[in-house]
Amino acid sequence: MISLLSFIEHKKQKTIGSHLPYFLQPIEVEDFLAEHDKLIKRLKVAYSDSQSWDLRILPSIRELALMCGHLPYSANGVFSEAGGLFKAGILAATYTIEIMESTVQLEKNIMAQHLLQGRLKAVAALAGMCAFLDVFDRKITIEEKLSNPDSSFFHLNEANHTSHLAYEPLAMPYTTWVKQKLADKPLIDLELHWNSSPPCNTNRKNLRLFYARHILLPETLSWLAEAGQFPLMELMKCLTIESDVENVPSSVIKARNLGVYRACLLERERIGSKLGEILAPDGWQETLIRILRARILNDWAINAKDSPLRKGADGLFLFWPDVCPILIDDMKSFGLTDLPTDPDIWAGCLLNSGITVASKNNDATCWIAVTPNAKPREAIKLSDEYFFTSGKIFQAKTIKRDFETKLSLDQSSALSQLTREILESSNQAFTQKLPTESVNTTHQTFIWQLKGINDSGGSSPFFSVIFDFINSHQEEIPYLLIDEGIFLTESLNFLNDNLTFERLVTSLLTANLIYQNDRGEPLWVSHTNQFGELVRGVILKPNSFEVQLNGKLLSFKEIFQKVHVREPNPNFSFLKRETEPSDQLAFNFDEEAK
Repeated sequence: MISLLSFIEHKKQKTIGSHLPYFLQPIEVEDFLAEHDKLIKRLKVAYSDSQSWDLRILPSIRELALMCGHLPYSANGVFSEAGGLFKAGILAATYTIEIMESTVQLEKNIMAQHLLQGRLKAVAALAGMCAFLDVFDRKITIEEKLSNPDSSFFHLNEANHTSHLAYEPLAMPYTTWVKQKLADKPLIDLELHWNSSPPCNTNRKNLRLFYARHILLPETLSWLAEAGQFPLMELMKCLTIESDVENVPSSVIKARNLGVYRACLLERERIGSKLGEILAPDGWQETLIRILRARILNDWAINAKDSPLRKGADGLFLFWPDVCPILIDDMKSFGLTDLPTDPDIWAGCLLNSGITVASKNNDATCWIAVTPNAKPREAIKLSDEYFFTSGKIFQAKTIKRDFETKLSLDQSSALSQLTREILESSNQAFTQKLPTESVNTTHQTFIWQLKGINDSGGSSPFFSVIFDFINSHQEEIPYLLIDEGIFLTESLNFLNDNLTFERLVTSLLTANLIYQNDRGEPLWVSHTNQFGELVRGVILKPNSFEVQLNGKLLSFKEIFQKVHVREPNPNFSFLKRETEPSDQLAFNFDEEAK
């Protein structure tokens, strides 16, 4: 009976606070650590000292869990999911240790000492874990949600005032505070507010040190002091100094900063895969492939001095983030608006979609040296499946040397961070907010048919087969519908022995449904298909067909806007009478590359 009561009581305690939003609910430390076991094990492998891990580092991780709980680090940027703050700290600690390991040679005179080496590794781990605690410095506010805020004014006393105070991170860890609140008011309603522009005050820079006191246990600090004052001083520098200034040199601060950058970089790339899923209904992948092929064909020369396009023996590369704003602007012209501008997000998005391939280090971007003595530059490697089939790529002269070079973790992180800081100083901060939903949230089915021609008697079977094909293959509409009408080529798969392309064109010409030249012959034009290849065909006039959507007839302009999310911009210069004979004209390809 006693065991049953204890089980019921335990179950009751576990459900306390379940009415709160998930990221504000209290945690049970052991259950929480079990949920993040994979992250913690990776940190343990990087730390590699099992004895001090159990006695010194793991207790601090438990305290970090109590401090962070399920709280996110940002509202809609990096580590914005539940538990993001804890995850950020563990990842930063992992990468900080790995970078410290790769830069041991910078301090051979002291790191050769085993005792000091172990303590500095612990300092790097603790500094990484505390790196994201700045979120508590007036960036978030957690307070009770009052049903009648004005009523508290009429009960102004000390007890009433203190019972409604917001969470103060300098006083205690968040989990301790919320459990105390729930003990006093089991049904308390809490809410989290984000301060988009927290006050900037140089006098508050040292507050991270006070937040960290909840995580840095006295036993751990005493253990660090066994190697002298130096490890403690390095830890204090990391908690009070933002950057490694010249008068305060510290390899630990350098490693901490690069570790934090690495953690945020990979998180932004992870967000990129989510961006691809959000934009998937809008066909963003096909649109971007088409944009890239058009740019490669028309604007970017291979291995030219001022071109971002490079081709080596190991593949095709684009300098990154140089081309990122160009691609974003191109996609906006196709109706994909409100896109994030962060190049790291887009690098992750391109990798996840298969447009690019991973580097030798399995990252979304790689480092290439176009000449043996050139400084490595960041780039993305384009997938051969989508881009190496172009005739221009095949014909280009290939440099018989691999461009991609493998850099150490600290070198690649430092160069990438420097590039980002330069871009942010000139372009301000990159936007990381993802669109809440795709532009086209529902699948729309259009009914296409001829206009003004009665085909019920079978007098024009060739015409009806065109629209039977379009109605049954709606996914082909974006490629067939161009600014001037419907583009028809001999590659259409409804053609057969009984209906050849020449016979179809002759019938359309006789019915005056396609454009013709001044001699009354079919007007042949060249257009770029979805594979970036120029194909030859004829154009079905926009006034020869009509489209229905939910029983409503749409004009050509309306259907074009719904399909391409922009207004048509036809180029009718080909209709001008020619003084010289010509059997083929070409559209302005730049129009298609927008």
